Amino acid sequence: MEPSPSDPPAPAPTEDPAPSEEEEAEAAPSSALSLEEIQRVWPAILQKLHEAKGAHAATFDAAQPVGYDEEGLRIGFGADQAFAKRQAEARREVLVEAVEAVTGQKVRPIFVLLDGEAPPDTPAPGSDQIDEEELLERLKSEFDAEEVG
Repeated sequence: MEPSPSDPPAPAPTEDPAPSEEEEAEAAPSSALSLEEIQRVWPAILQKLHEAKGAHAATFDAAQPVGYDEEGLRIGFGADQAFAKRQAEARREVLVEAVEAVTGQKVRPIFVLLDGEAPPDTPAPGSDQIDEEELLERLKSEFDAEEVG
């Protein structure tokens, strides 16, 4: 049967409908961040940590992002910073919140000790002796303490 002139024309074949935002989010990689981007905003992440949890922030001051892949964000600590690494593991959620506040993305931090190499901009172990005043400031910061006299 042939279509009559009064029948509406058959719809033209269409492409698949555009994917919804949810479908695009599922199809997109889990993170648009790169290691380079995280390294670029690392100072802002540290600043956010200091604003939110000053006493906890000192834990991450000597750390640096050293890797980022589907497993998570690797945060490197110098070989002599095992204590800071343990503190970071206990304070993981504080870092997750700071990264999300700065980048808009949640990450899974993985804390690692760097074998014999210091993160960039960190003095090599033993190259600079920490003076007493710096030690006191660090202890006060890390333990949210104040000096009594």
